[in-house]
Amino acid sequence: MESKEKERERLLRFLYLAPVALLEIDPGGDIHLMNGYASGYLMPLSKTGELTNLFQILSDADIDLSELVKGFTGEAGTVIKDRRMRCVPPTAAPVYFSLTIERLSSESFLVAMSDITVQVRQEERISTMIEQEALHRGRAEIASGVLHDIGNAITGIATGVNRQLGETDWPEEAGLARLEDMFRDAYDALCRVLGSSTTDALLRYMTELRATLTSRRTELNKNTECMAQTVAHISEVLSIQRQYVGEQPDRPYSVMPLVQLLEDAISMQNAALEKRRISIRRQYSDGAAYVAGTRSGLVRVLVNLLRNAFESFDRTDMDSEPYVLLQTSRSPDNTRVIVTMSDNGGGFGLDPEELFEMGVSRKKNSDGIGLFACQKIIESHNGRLWLTSDGPGKGAAAHIELPIQEEQAR
Repeated sequence: MESKEKERERLLRFLYLAPVALLEIDPGGDIHLMNGYASGYLMPLSKTGELTNLFQILSDADIDLSELVKGFTGEAGTVIKDRRMRCVPPTAAPVYFSLTIERLSSESFLVAMSDITVQVRQEERISTMIEQEALHRGRAEIASGVLHDIGNAITGIATGVNRQLGETDWPEEAGLARLEDMFRDAYDALCRVLGSSTTDALLRYMTELRATLTSRRTELNKNTECMAQTVAHISEVLSIQRQYVGEQPDRPYSVMPLVQLLEDAISMQNAALEKRRISIRRQYSDGAAYVAGTRSGLVRVLVNLLRNAFESFDRTDMDSEPYVLLQTSRSPDNTRVIVTMSDNGGGFGLDPEELFEMGVSRKKNSDGIGLFACQKIIESHNGRLWLTSDGPGKGAAAHIELPIQEEQAR
C-alpha cells in the first residue's frame, strides 16, 4: 500500500511539474484541478487574484472560451487544438498561448496551455525586419552597415532556431510514456486500490496528456522548421542586397539557377509591388536552367528592368490590373535560355536602340545604372538584351538571352 501511495505521489508530482499548463474545468469554466504551470500562467491574468473560473480569468482574451465549450456537442473529443490565444494582463504586455481543450465527459474538460509568447514575438521581430527591409529594397543607396547589422541579428536568430531544431525529443514525453506503461502493467492492482472507474479515468488522462505533449512537440518542430526556412531566405536576400549595394566587378563567376535570380529580384521589389498593386505572373517553362555570371550584376539588371516596368504604370492611366509577366524559354539549339519580362504598361514609340544610348533614362528616380549599363552587363556575360513594344499604351517587353550552363559546373 505504501508503494502505491508513493506511485500516486510521483504521478501527482509529475503532472504538477509537467512543462505545460493543465487544468480540469466544468462546462461553466470552474476550475477543479490545475498544475503549477497553470497557476503561474493564470495568476498574472486574473484581475481579482482568484483562480476559480477560467472563463472569467480569460474574459479579455481574443477567444471566447465559454462559447467554444458551450457550442461543442460531442460526448467527448477535441474542442479546439493548438489554437493561438492572445491575452492582455492588467499591468503587463500581451502574452500568447497555444490552447487545446479536450472534452473528457459531460461535466469535465481538459485544458492544456503552452506559453508561446517568445515564439510570437520572435515572429513579430522577423516580420518587422522584413518590413523594414522592404522599405529599402531596390534602393542602391541602402547602407551596407545597416545590412551588416541586420545580418548579424539574423545570424543570432538562426543560431537559436538551429539549436531548437536539434531538440526533437522531449524527455518528459518519454517519461510519461514509461509511467503510463507501468500503470497499465499494474492495472489490476490499481483497480483494487482506486476502483476501475478511477483507474480508467487516470489512464485516459495520462494518454490524453501524452497526446497533447506529442502534438505540441510536433507543432513546435514544424513551426521551427518553417522559421528556419524563413531565416535562411532572409539571409540569402541580405546577401544579395550586400552584393547589390557594394558591386564587385572583378568577382569570379559562379553557376546559379536562373529562376532564383528572378525571384531574388522580385523579393527586392516587394515594396514597389505592394505600393502599386502590381501582380507578378510567372511562366517558367524552363525552371531548371542554370547560368554563369556574377549574382550581383545579373540581379541589378533584373531589378532595373522591373523598375522600368513599374514606373511605366505611373505614366499610364490603367483600365485593367497592372501586371508583369516573367517567362523563360530555350533557344532552338537548346544552348541558351531567354527571359522575357513583359508588362501591360505605357509602352514606347521610340526606336528601342535609342533607349540603350548612354545617359538615356525614362525613370523618375534613376539609380544611375540605365539601360546602357544593363546591356553592357549582359554582354559581359556573353548574352543579349533587347526591348520590344507595339507602341505607346500597348505595353513593352525586355528580353535577356544567356548561355545555359550545366548544374554540375558549379
